[in-house]
Amino acid sequence: IRGRGAWWDNGRAAVHVGDSVWIDGKSHNLINIPTRYIYESRPAWNVNTQNPLPTSEAVKLDHICAMPTWEKPISGKLLAGWCFIAPICGALSYRPSIWITGKSGSGKSTVMERVIWRMVESVCLYAASSTSEAGIRQGLEADAIPVVFDEIESEGKRQSEQVQEIMKLLTLSATDNGAAIYKGSSNGRAQAFRIRSMFAFASIGVNISQHAART
Repeated sequence: IRGRGAWWDNGRAAVHVGDSVWIDGKSHNLINIPTRYIYESRPAWNVNTQNPLPTSEAVKLDHICAMPTWEKPISGKLLAGWCFIAPICGALSYRPSIWITGKSGSGKSTVMERVIWRMVESVCLYAASSTSEAGIRQGLEADAIPVVFDEIESEGKRQSEQVQEIMKLLTLSATDNGAAIYKGSSNGRAQAFRIRSMFAFASIGVNISQHAART
């Protein structure tokens, strides 16, 4: 079962936009798709494939991402790269995530709201600081879309534990090994989740204990 996002479908590039699926540039309704997968009906995205940006316009993203005062200039390039590939994260064999950090008032929220959010707002899950790992899983359902997570601070034991659970989810979603997360339910049947998301975080401090998430 597949939700919205970009996928590989037997060697073909497929993009599920909610009410239809584009396969190798041709639109199919959800009933008559030549595939063995089930593309689930979801709220539709407004997708326009007729007027792609020319390179002269697209390169402006690189210039915008370089504007903040980064500790390392390469960070602007990495931010632009994340924004560019995040909408197609489901089709990638590896899904990188980013974490913007800096002291209070350094501009983290500006980057999140005016750059990242503007780039992926129509195709992402935008989570508040108190969102749990279970909430992310259930919010994504079968969608292969990025997750934008502002103000993910680890103040107190409970918040720290929540962050570590989200880091485990990030690690599992990064690689395309086909493994699922199984969670028990009240009806006695396990629920399977296959997370294929890229994450963008912002916070003052960074508290990552798992070796896999740090590296």
